[in-house]
Amino acid sequence: MTILAWRAATAGLDLAILACAGLNFAFFLQRLVSRSNESPSRRLAAAALALVSLGALAESVFLVASSAVDEGGPKLALIPWAIVRGLAFAATSLISVLVLRRIIDQ
Repeated sequence: MTILAWRAATAGLDLAILACAGLNFAFFLQRLVSRSNESPSRRLAAAALALVSLGALAESVFLVASSAVDEGGPKLALIPWAIVRGLAFAATSLISVLVLRRIIDQ
C-alpha cells in the first residue's frame, strides 16, 4: 500500500468514526439535557453513552489532525491499526444505526 493510499484510508476511517461519534454525542447529550422526566438510570446511561461518544470524537479529531500535520509515513503497522480503528468504527457506527433508527421512529 502506498503512503498516499495509507493516508487516504486512515483519514477516511477516522472521518467516518468522527461523523458517527459526533451524531451519537449530540443525540445522547440532547437526550440527557431535554428529558428531565427520565428515570435516574436512563439519565445515567445517556450520560455514559455521551461520554463514550465524546471520547471517540476527541480521539478521531486528534488522529485526523495529527495525520494532516505528520509529513512522514505511517508510524503504526497496518494490521494492528486496522484492527483497532476497525473495532472503533464498528462500535460507533452500530450505535449510530441505533440512534438513527430511534430518530426515524420518533
